[in-house]
Amino acid sequence: MTRKGVALGVVIILAIGAGFIGGYVAGHHGQALRGASSPAPGATPSPAEALAAFRAGSEFESLSFNYPASWRAIAYQSRSSFSTTIVYLSNQSLPAPCPDGSCGPGVPKLQPGGFIAWWSERGTFTFDLLAGDPLTVGGRQAKLSIQNKRCWPGGNVLMSVVVERPEAPDNWYEFDACIGGPGVAEVESQLRALLASTTLAGESPAA
Repeated sequence: MTRKGVALGVVIILAIGAGFIGGYVAGHHGQALRGASSPAPGATPSPAEALAAFRAGSEFESLSFNYPASWRAIAYQSRSSFSTTIVYLSNQSLPAPCPDGSCGPGVPKLQPGGFIAWWSERGTFTFDLLAGDPLTVGGRQAKLSIQNKRCWPGGNVLMSVVVERPEAPDNWYEFDACIGGPGVAEVESQLRALLASTTLAGESPAA
């Protein structure tokens, strides 16, 4: 074969090889793009978790709030000289309180990401003397404190919110929650949403 024929054969082989490699890369690049494509227009997003609503009686200014329907709430009034429990909530099983009212719901131990919370009415001294960071709950002044402390078996973070009662300066509403970690941040976010939905004085819970 002449030198000119050899050179022509090499050019043909290189051209075929380049075409094969280019087609292979283009085909796989196209697959990668198809795999990373956005959802089709009109696709339905995952629905948000359904909510339930709690509403206390007029004795507690119709304290109302929304919470995830998967949680359990037990309206329970335990009275002492300085406090009255209104309702307990938990994302774990929440057995009923003692029949004689001598104890609260028996959650034996909080699991990671589990919590038990309760609303109460309290009073001993004025709202101004209570500690916490400023917050607004139900259109009223409130204060929030979060502490790393053992507050229930399995619980290591205590979240407490106090809400003023302008008509009764020596009394306030209080929301306490003991959370088991890890998973505290997600639960705290859900509890903050509950507080944001809270209303008093007969208004409907915020959407």
